[in-house]
This record gives sequence, structure tokens and C-alpha cells, in this order.
Amino acid sequence: MSGFGKYRLLRKLGSGGMAEAYLAEQEGHAGFARTVVVKRVLPHLADKPEFTRMLVHEARIAARLQHDNIAQIYDLGHVGDTYFITMEYVAGVDLSMLSELADSHHRAPLALGAVARIILDVCAGLHHAHRATDTLGRPLGLVHRDVSPPNIMVTPEGTAKIIDFGVAKATEEVGETATGALKGKHAYMSPEQVRGRPVDARSDQFAVGILLWELVSWQRLFRRDADFLTVRAVVEDEAPTLSMLRPGLPERLDHIAARALEKDPDDRYASCEELADDLEDLARRSGWDFSSRALGRLVGELTR
Repeated sequence: MSGFGKYRLLRKLGSGGMAEAYLAEQEGHAGFARTVVVKRVLPHLADKPEFTRMLVHEARIAARLQHDNIAQIYDLGHVGDTYFITMEYVAGVDLSMLSELADSHHRAPLALGAVARIILDVCAGLHHAHRATDTLGRPLGLVHRDVSPPNIMVTPEGTAKIIDFGVAKATEEVGETATGALKGKHAYMSPEQVRGRPVDARSDQFAVGILLWELVSWQRLFRRDADFLTVRAVVEDEAPTLSMLRPGLPERLDHIAARALEKDPDDRYASCEELADDLEDLARRSGWDFSSRALGRLVGELTR
């Protein structure tokens, strides 16, 4: 354990192109203590004023988001020359690990009800962020930009939570592909995002469509052996019909995934909420168990 400002760093959770993440404890008065995640920005980025400015701006906005399906940002500051973000610690596994565990345990895709629960939770968190306003009621225009399996945590209680709001835009703005901040992320970007065009809530929705397609098909959609091939696939390749890959799936699921994955943003759902409404109606009519309790049981079974 080591001290870092008002935090005690307990153990390293991992590192990426932007920061190193630590499980930490925040200590306060009268024995107050809270377990959090501290992300320390890597030195080569802390030296870039434009990155620091963007990170502070985006994190301040994201810290306003309070929703059950979004990991809360608590603090942003610096200790010496090292900038950090403190966020809610979400117990559980990320979606990448959950998929790997399901594959190793069952050699089969997740139950459709579990997939629906995860996607519905992600849509709920994103819709909350997308319609967030400032104190004067003006839209904030928040877009996550990195809705991908490592950024979706699934808890033992069966809740999916989005992490890292307020981070992706800062790394994107200073062009951190070469240092790894964006490398490998292209497989979950929208066509407009990989082209460097302006993005809005429908870009996040495209990423949700990829998650839905991959969880149902149990295959990768756009990932190729090289980033330039992945980018070309995102822009040009159409997603195979799910019911062709898994016969017996309801035709309506094909339509939901296909609409979320339209190349033209104008052809997608108007919002993540609208996508969720369609998926929830299908889940109810199909008799899938998409309860949080069922997803929580699955998480418990796979992580024992």
C-alpha cells in the first residue's frame, strides 16, 4: 500500500493508454473510509496542456451524472504533477471477462435474457447521459465515445454499469492513437467516429448495436487483424443477420440489431431509450428472463 494525496493505493487494477488504475481507499474524519478507483494519468499525457484542459472539462461535466447504470466520478485533481480521476468502485467483472468466463464454462453464448438485461442497462445509462442538461437546462451534448466491453461492468447483483465517462473525448482530441489510448478501440466505433466526423448520441448507439450483435452471435463483428482493416470494416461491411448465424432467433431481433447498426446515423433509432423499448418488448413477448436477479445468478455462477 502507498499514499497518494488523500488516498491509500491498495493494489493496481490495470493500465491503459491514458492512465493506471488502482483500487484505493479514501480516508476522512471520524474513521470514514470509502473504497474507490483512482486513475492516475500517465506522465506523457500530463505534460500536454490541451489534454489536461479537456480532461478537466469533460470530467467536471461527467461528474454531474448520477444514475444506477453509470459509475460515478467523485473527484479530479492532481498530486504534484500527476493528475488523477477518482471514481466509484464497481464490484464485479467487465463484459470482456464475463464473455470469456461464459465461453470457458459453457462453450456457449450468454442466455438471451442476460444479454437483454445488459443492453437495457447500458441503454438506460447512456440515455440519461445523452439527455443531461446544465443548470440552465441547456443540453450538455455528452457522448461516451468508448462503449466497449472493458467499459461495461456487470455486478454480482445483476446490474450493468458504464465506466469512464469523460475520458474518451480527451484522449481522442489530442490524437493518442500512437500511444495506445485509442488503439484497438476501433472495433466499437461508429463509421462517423472512425472518419473523424462530429458524433452525437447515435454514435454510442451504434456501439450498443455492436455489443448486442456480438453477445447474441458469440462472434466479433468488425475486429480484423489490423486497425486499418477494422476501420474499413466499420465503414463498409454490413453485419450478417443474426438469425442466419443462430437459427431460431426471432426476426424482430434481427431488425433491432440492424437498425442500431445502420451506417447512416439518421437511419438508426432516435435514442438509446427507443432501442431499449423495442428490445424490452421483444424480451417480454419472447418470455426471456431478463431480470437483474437472473443476471446476478449467472455472474455468481461464472465467478465462483
